[in-house]
Amino acid sequence: MMKKLLVLLQIVLIISLVICSCTNSEKEIKPAELVPEKNVGISSSDYANKPDMVHYALIFLNGDSLPSVREKLDSFNKKNSYRLRIIGTEINDEGEGRDQKKIILTIRKFDNLTSTENYTQKLMRESVLEKDNIVVSASQENYRRLLANKNIKEYISFYNKFINIDK
Repeated sequence: MMKKLLVLLQIVLIISLVICSCTNSEKEIKPAELVPEKNVGISSSDYANKPDMVHYALIFLNGDSLPSVREKLDSFNKKNSYRLRIIGTEINDEGEGRDQKKIILTIRKFDNLTSTENYTQKLMRESVLEKDNIVVSASQENYRRLLANKNIKEYISFYNKFINIDK
């Protein structure tokens, strides 16, 4: 009887050790596995140069009024047989630590960076816009990040450093 009791105690001890080791082996969550919140701390390092993706031409209005630029672009596009959509978007530019309402004129869409750059260069060569306006190209993804980030200066800096290299 004593032998059976001893064997039973050993079995209970082994089972409790197995149960205990299983509950203590929970997987630790390492910082790299944590899911970051969306659009938190977007910086210029989050923009990417993807020349083969869909692109937009962006005009940051400084000199011209929106109706004036739209009229000029419509005329330019018609003359050059471009069938493009033009959208005016107002954002609160949070660059330089202060909110400032800015208008971004988005001309879309182009198959890739090269076709967008060809369009913007022709636009500038023909002096369609005032010199104060800033014209850049942006991939669809970068455009979305720009709108979320609300920092035009940061995007222009990225554009000048990584995309507008030859100019």
